[in-house]
Amino acid sequence: MILSKRRTKIIATIGHALLKKGVLEKAIKKVDALRFNFSHFTPTTANPVLRRIESATSSTHNVALIADLKGPEIRSDQHSHVLKKNTVIKLACQTPPAHNNTRSNKTAPKNHHPSQKDTPTTVVVGISHPKLYALVAPNQVITADDGKIAFKVIQPHPRTKTIDVKVTIGGTLAPNKTLNVPKVDLKLNILDERDKATLTYVCKKRFNWIAASFINCAQDIITIKKFIADKNPNLKIIAKIETRTGVKNIDEIIAISDGVMIARGDLGENFPYEQIPSLQNLILQKTQRQGKLIIVATQMLETLMTHVTPKRPEVTDVAIAVRSRVDAVMLSGETAVGHYPLKAIDVMHKIISETEKNLQSEHLYPYSGKELIFPIIKQGLELARMTTAKYLIAITTRGKSPRIIAALRPPTPCIVACYYKPTFEHSHLYYAVSPIMIKRHLNKEQDLKYILKNFNLVKKNENIIFVFGFPFKINPTNTIRWIKMR
Repeated sequence: MILSKRRTKIIATIGHALLKKGVLEKAIKKVDALRFNFSHFTPTTANPVLRRIESATSSTHNVALIADLKGPEIRSDQHSHVLKKNTVIKLACQTPPAHNNTRSNKTAPKNHHPSQKDTPTTVVVGISHPKLYALVAPNQVITADDGKIAFKVIQPHPRTKTIDVKVTIGGTLAPNKTLNVPKVDLKLNILDERDKATLTYVCKKRFNWIAASFINCAQDIITIKKFIADKNPNLKIIAKIETRTGVKNIDEIIAISDGVMIARGDLGENFPYEQIPSLQNLILQKTQRQGKLIIVATQMLETLMTHVTPKRPEVTDVAIAVRSRVDAVMLSGETAVGHYPLKAIDVMHKIISETEKNLQSEHLYPYSGKELIFPIIKQGLELARMTTAKYLIAITTRGKSPRIIAALRPPTPCIVACYYKPTFEHSHLYYAVSPIMIKRHLNKEQDLKYILKNFNLVKKNENIIFVFGFPFKINPTNTIRWIKMR
């Protein structure tokens, strides 16, 4: 068995680029997790992808699966729009049925009534918020597609449920893109009917993590946990921090979540760009001090959407995240719709591997856990360092050990032997952790013999540190054992 030497994990987002024949199967061999963006996926379109993943994985090689919820967001309609700077267009507060970029009154949205100001070539962009016209005022800024497109509100029209806006940053607005309205409470529920249907589907399938979009407070996470409690309690929840309110309530959100994703695209639309590095560092520190999973996402290698070589600042951006000891870095458009999805994964792997060669051994934001097994794992890792052990091996039942191991950001590679498949699958996302599946034996001595015999992990004269619970089936991890292979 060949284990990854990377400590920082790679997440690839699934899209048509990754779904080309043979590409997904190659990607699975290179990444640690795959993300389904359910702003674009439906159960119908996700099913065949899950079947491909099932066929390409095994008990010796697997990946974690992340279901990214749409969340309380605004999306543009299903059409592409060419928007010229300084032109005036209409945002229609529902999705219009038209098929052309330029729409006449004849093809205007159902509830849109033409006014004298409309022209036969007025561009109408449908948006998914039914009452945004009531929440915005003249001069309000609205951005789309992570700031690539921007508007300024001229006048909302409650009667026609439309908003006249001026295009301040032009370009092509692709279908189904997110819109941001900075500093405006959108008054949307954390779970709408579509997200409830998505969660119901996800709970029945092979997913391990839920990425919850636009989390503003702890209650948002509690609402999601209550919804899935009787459907699939094994699912872990990652809070995506994308709003001002989410940043304000970051401590309570981290405390209730299993992990945090710094979604820099939408975050950058709600804060001045010069504040994003400091916010990233703040969220990262707070999350690591609470011992939770942390992911940095969005536009990490965006040049690779269309070019085979990354820009040097992008390389540095990834390296900074790796030096900060994030659990994982995420590729979004690079693998979903980019021209070179496998190249993007390879470039990310190279940057991570090279950066990790020169990491300082001391972690900057250490976790001081209160769990009963925390001191055992911490001392086991210290003994592994002192003895230059090749691996620390831990046996886990429900997955507490891999989380604590990752939270301590060990320089020693760590193998977590799992009895249960859900634990094996979700543990792929944790820093420095390589999960393996084993069958339960009569005692931990037999477990260890099985691991050493079947996975070819160590050679003669190499050290390993084994942490486990004793007596068998009664206690959590409470024992450290140092073994020198003979």
